[in-house]
Amino acid sequence: MTSRDNDAAAQVADLRHLISTLEPAHAISTMSSLISLAIPPAIPLTHVTNLLADEHRAASRIKSAPNRHAITSAIALTQAKLAQFAQVPVNGVYVYCGTVHGRPDQEQQVVDVAYKPVVPVKQFMYMCDKAFSVDVLVEALEEMADADFAHELKMERQQKMLARFFDEHLSGSGKCCFGIRETLKALDLGAVETLILSEHLEIQRYVLKNPAAGPSDKHLIKHLTPAQAQEQEHFAQDGQKLEIIDQQPLLAWFTANVADFGAKLKLVTGQLQEGQRFVSEYGGIGGLLRYRLDLGQ
Repeated sequence: MTSRDNDAAAQVADLRHLISTLEPAHAISTMSSLISLAIPPAIPLTHVTNLLADEHRAASRIKSAPNRHAITSAIALTQAKLAQFAQVPVNGVYVYCGTVHGRPDQEQQVVDVAYKPVVPVKQFMYMCDKAFSVDVLVEALEEMADADFAHELKMERQQKMLARFFDEHLSGSGKCCFGIRETLKALDLGAVETLILSEHLEIQRYVLKNPAAGPSDKHLIKHLTPAQAQEQEHFAQDGQKLEIIDQQPLLAWFTANVADFGAKLKLVTGQLQEGQRFVSEYGGIGGLLRYRLDLGQ
């Protein structure tokens, strides 16, 4: 093995270790207080430092003292980490900061990591959440020709997420939703933390108009399977044939609009037994909720 090969193997190992360390970490605060930052080489460092200063001022007004301290401390850690750089590194930098639940023998642990990648950071990201966002690191790992590990990690994460979803449903916790009606209702209420969709979801979203309707009448929205779309009764109202104003895959619509509901979108594959079960038992659409919700009302 050449020296270059050894260097590449070491870089892959370092990134794998970083992902494995950050992936399970969760904030000690009840609020989102773990910072994930990705800075491409073209972004001026002053742009990021100004953003963090604004975020710190906003966080300092949080009423809850423990939550305020957790968030402002994470921002201060991030600011201190960036102060080590005179400018953004040649390939950009990933920064992860915050206080997390520690090992069983530790009450808490401070994380302050600045990782300089060997492949350029593609897109700016600033997130303050209850967990670190490592998707960008997984993508970087794939670019470093360690696609097998990245794939295994993605499968493992999907399994854990679906296991939690199934547990929430079977326990009757009220902290999950499934099916189109329930999920859309929970999204409208801002209750969905993670929207889960099968990547093979075949449902189409139709926006329909009744030609006889008045100008103030709302368009009809229907979500139909391919089989339902063959039934003309779904495209008629009061004897009038409905005009199709818009038609697109529901998956595409959610991808474009999920951020408006304050939710994160996660896709699951049918390669996993859990993914197949999610489709067969839950219709391939569901969500994990921020709080208990009675969607039957």
